[in-house]
Amino acid sequence: TSLRNEYLPFRINEKLEDFKGYTVDELQMNGSKIWKFTKDSKRFEFLMNQYKWFETVRLAIPNNIPRDVSIKVVPSKQGYLMEYIEPNRKPVKSDVPKLIEIIGKISYLKKNTNKFHTYISYIENIIKKYEIPYNFKTMFDILKKHESYANSRSSYCHGDLTFDNIIFNDERIILIDSNYKEAMWQS
Repeated sequence: TSLRNEYLPFRINEKLEDFKGYTVDELQMNGSKIWKFTKDSKRFEFLMNQYKWFETVRLAIPNNIPRDVSIKVVPSKQGYLMEYIEPNRKPVKSDVPKLIEIIGKISYLKKNTNKFHTYISYIENIIKKYEIPYNFKTMFDILKKHESYANSRSSYCHGDLTFDNIIFNDERIILIDSNYKEAMWQS
């Protein structure tokens, strides 16, 4: 039986479909692998960014990402396959230094050439897109004031490092489902 409900109590149902999130149309088990796929070209671009992230960090943290990640394309479906890892324990306090070590191994992998203004523009576009009725001028003034500091501190990162995207296993701590975008400031 699946241990996901026991170790991830915020999940109500243990069906694989409940773990698919925004990026995919469907998850399928394929032997000991999961196939994350979509029919939508924008979501496929997001999946390819996740695949690129895995490929970039593979040498630095080979035991902390799924093994054998590969692109799979068939008529009307595209995505990637990755190792299925069953979580078998809850996170514990002693995992914190391990996670810090993992993050440290990837933070210097790739020099970020994007500037902080790309992140500010990204936030501005989200506010416009969703027509959020609030004046964010003060927030944007503060962000712009600290732009040069942020540019000097950028690093390579996961982009969505939450407990939803970390699998805790007796043997390994595995990072999944990054939110990496090459054309955006990351830290």
